[in-house]
Amino acid sequence: MNKNQKIILILIILATALIVYTPHYSYPYPLHIDEWHHIAEAEKMDNGEYSSSQFSYRIGFQLILLFLSKFMNIVLAYKFFAASWATLTSLVLFYVIYKKTNNYLIAIISIIFFASLKSNVNLLGLWFFTPLTFSLPFIFLYMYFFDFGIKNQSKKYIIYSLLIMLILLPIHAVAVLFAFPILIIYSLFNIKFIKTEWKFFSLFLLVPLAGLIFYSSVSHLPLIESISTLFSDLQFKKGWGVLELSNSPLEVYSAIGYFLAIFGFCIICKNKEQRKEYLLYLIWPVILLLSIIFFRIFDVSYLSPYQRNAYYFAISLPFLSAFGLNYIISKINSPYSITERTKKILIIIISIITFILTFISYNSVPEQIGLYQLIDGEDYEVLSYLKQFNKSTVMAFPSLGSAMYAISNHDPVASLFFYGNRDDVNKFYTTSDCNIQQEILNKNNASLILSKEPLNCGWPLIQTRNSYFIYKNEA
Repeated sequence: MNKNQKIILILIILATALIVYTPHYSYPYPLHIDEWHHIAEAEKMDNGEYSSSQFSYRIGFQLILLFLSKFMNIVLAYKFFAASWATLTSLVLFYVIYKKTNNYLIAIISIIFFASLKSNVNLLGLWFFTPLTFSLPFIFLYMYFFDFGIKNQSKKYIIYSLLIMLILLPIHAVAVLFAFPILIIYSLFNIKFIKTEWKFFSLFLLVPLAGLIFYSSVSHLPLIESISTLFSDLQFKKGWGVLELSNSPLEVYSAIGYFLAIFGFCIICKNKEQRKEYLLYLIWPVILLLSIIFFRIFDVSYLSPYQRNAYYFAISLPFLSAFGLNYIISKINSPYSITERTKKILIIIISIITFILTFISYNSVPEQIGLYQLIDGEDYEVLSYLKQFNKSTVMAFPSLGSAMYAISNHDPVASLFFYGNRDDVNKFYTTSDCNIQQEILNKNNASLILSKEPLNCGWPLIQTRNSYFIYKNEA
């Protein structure tokens, strides 16, 4: 790359960071319930209160957050993580595509289309810093290393791919599981090499073996017994997610992006050499599209949930979209009778129109899966105030409960999804019967109560902060 190309790359990477940061401009706290959950679990590790559960399969990610929390107020710093990680992911994607194609323009266009990937609270995405987004650069790398290793019969690069997969297992196992069918089918096209080096490739049995050991440890099950349970857990039936929707393809990628991806796919398939060179990147979207269709028909997805497959399908498209657009640009640059000046004008016009159509609906999110803000500044101040009290369980609305432990280190009676009994909380705040309220507090061992209305049930008022009344249950 020359100096100008490096400057363009830096500017586009910075633009990607700014685009991903857009929902965080006016909101200083984590945007998704999953983000709050992972912060809370990291805090529990630090406080010696962590216990394995069905949510511990991302313990590696939570350990990373615990490490970061030693250097910063992680709740307030979290808004910067998504944009920072999108920057790194874009650089990795550029590296992979540039090395793969030796074409600067395809690589640079790829990261522009990658930046255009949309986010929502159902399918997640670049706006959030979660195990899904954390795994993205590693997915691009292990796919590239596996492809390069197979093509060049380089065991070193195949080992790189294997090591990345093993590292990802305790961080986000689905980021490895979804790729199994893709890599297996790709390997069948190179079966001669696989057969010759079958002893070496048997090392990949370490991935399911390590996954099984990890699953057995987290599930507190004997190794043999965990096998049947694992097979059951790898069937993601409809209803697995908090929201189960028939998502529109346009919720995650633009119409022009899809058109160019299909066009790029067809161009590659037409050329025998390109088809051979980019085979893995053709198999990738096809397998995931078939998985999505299978789920829509049979209401079940294997190895990885439908929601994750939808996003992993989307991240396979920027390269194909870039390939399609690059092909159009290359045809305009062909030695036709039009002048060089006219060619440049046409290329600029086509590029501008393409990228306007790509980003025009970037912030358009269906209302049902739009962003939500669990807390505001007053909530943060109240929860921070509670930190001075001895560890206890706090009665608060589930939205506040979702941020409770992450900020105050107190347990909520219930959060929106991960912890507790929301019915008890709703009943507490909707009844005016003090006896019923006291029974609910005793049942959940709640020592503190947060309310936006005064409660006249005899509980001592500790403090009034902003719009909150803080009571102590001494019963």
